[in-house]
Amino acid sequence: MNNHLACLLLVLVSALGFQVRAFASETPEQVAEAYINAIRTDGLAAVTDYMHPDELERFRGMLLPVLTGDSAAADPLRKAFFGEAATLASVQALDAKAFMQGFMGFAQNQMKAMDVSIGQSQTLGSVREGDVVHLVTRNTAGAGPVQLTQMEVISLKPYQGTWRLLLSGKMEGLAQALSAQAAASRPAKPDEKRR
Repeated sequence: MNNHLACLLLVLVSALGFQVRAFASETPEQVAEAYINAIRTDGLAAVTDYMHPDELERFRGMLLPVLTGDSAAADPLRKAFFGEAATLASVQALDAKAFMQGFMGFAQNQMKAMDVSIGQSQTLGSVREGDVVHLVTRNTAGAGPVQLTQMEVISLKPYQGTWRLLLSGKMEGLAQALSAQAAASRPAKPDEKRR
């Protein structure tokens, strides 16, 4: 029995070692391609597997105040992103990856409802900026017979022997828009009512 267990562990360690070496040799282009393929096959929640951990934390930091604040929009947004059972405490307790997965699950449901599909993605070139690599890509997406093509920049940063994505300007803009919406729906404080 011990020999079988030792052999199994050896095979497992060898396989993991091979995967780590293969993963470490990935280029930014290969990681971006895997990221797009993961979205196509597994949905938007797969995005979190390709995000840099610092960016996951930043995303959580941008949106958490919106979902836990005192605005009229906080509770409906919390429930939309994380389900009807979501509470202030349950959302605050989520780690950064689970937080973004909840948000991306909501976005995936919206895409399904509108019959949006992700098409082809082609990397046209790259630009280095310090340790960050920006990939210029041409992407297609559509809903039914309507297909749109647009240029996009995917930025990646080294992380533990591979590359991980940075938040796009669109994601940052979305967080700002939700913050503005929440601020507009926040009840006026007593001293603000008198003015």
